[in-house]
Amino acid sequence: GEQIGTSPFYIGEYTAYGVADAEGNLTINFNVAADNNISWLSFKNINYTVLPSASNLDFSESTPIDNHITTYEKDLSANGTTYCRQQEVTGWTIAVENGDARAAGVFAYGGTPWLGGAGYLAPATNPEGVAEGNALGLIAVWSATVQYTQPVTLLPGNYVLTVPVYNTGAGKNNMTKNLIGFIAENGTEYLAKTVSYASDKWTNEVITFTLDEVTNGVLSLGYSAPNAGGGNNHHLFVDRIEVKRVTEVDLAKATLATAIEAAKATVDAKAGVGDGLFMIPTAALETYAAAVEAAQEA
Repeated sequence: GEQIGTSPFYIGEYTAYGVADAEGNLTINFNVAADNNISWLSFKNINYTVLPSASNLDFSESTPIDNHITTYEKDLSANGTTYCRQQEVTGWTIAVENGDARAAGVFAYGGTPWLGGAGYLAPATNPEGVAEGNALGLIAVWSATVQYTQPVTLLPGNYVLTVPVYNTGAGKNNMTKNLIGFIAENGTEYLAKTVSYASDKWTNEVITFTLDEVTNGVLSLGYSAPNAGGGNNHHLFVDRIEVKRVTEVDLAKATLATAIEAAKATVDAKAGVGDGLFMIPTAALETYAAAVEAAQEA
C-alpha cells in the first residue's frame, strides 16, 4: 500500500498462543476492521517459545515386557521371572519410591506375561478391538501407590483428557485414590473420580478442566490401593491417552457425557441391591436408566 507517514505508531505488546501444523509451521492472522486506515503492520523483537509436547501416549515407543511382573522381589524365583515392581517406560517417570507392593510395565495385547499374579493378563485387543499395540499395566497392593508421570505445559483454555482403562479380573475393592489425570505444578489436581472400574472391559475415563494461564504440570497414570492384597485390587491397563484443547461447548458436552457414564455405572452396580423394605426395585432403576439414555441422546 501507499506509505502514509514516516513516524512509527506503537500499538502495544501482545502475547499469543497457537498450535503449529504437522511441519512445525505456526500461522498468525490479523483481522483489521474495514474502516480502519491501517495499510501495513510491522513487528519488532518477536520472541517465541516452543512448548514441549507429550510423547509415547500409546506406549508404541516401548518394548513390551517378555515375562511376568511380580509385586514383591521375593517372588521372582518362584515365578521364573526377573521383573518386579515398576518397570522403566519410555517418556514416563516413575513418580513414587519403587519398592515392593506394586508392579507396572508395558504389555503387548494378547500376550502371556501376567501383571502382579497368575491370570492377570493384558487385554486381548486394544480399545478399538484390534489385537495390536501395547498398554501400560498398573497394580498396587497393601496401601501402596503405583504412578508414572510425564511433564507437559498446557496453554490457557478448556481441556478434555481421555484415557481408556481396562480392569483385568473379578470385581475389586475401591481404589483409595485414582491418580489418572493432570497435576499442575502448583499442586492443583485434575484427576479421575472413578474408584472402581468394571471388570474385563474398556472404560473411557474422561476428565474435563479449564486453565486460565499457561500451566506447567504432569500427566499422571496410577492409583493408590486400599490395605488389601492383589486378589482384591485393580489390575489396570491404560492406552492412548489424549489431551484436547476444546471450545466451551465441547467442554460442556464432555462433562455431561462423564456424568451420564457415572449414572450408568450406578445403575449397573445397584440393580437389585438391598433386602426387603430397603431393596431398590429393579423397575425403578430401569426407569432411571431410561432417563439417562434420553439425556445422552439429547
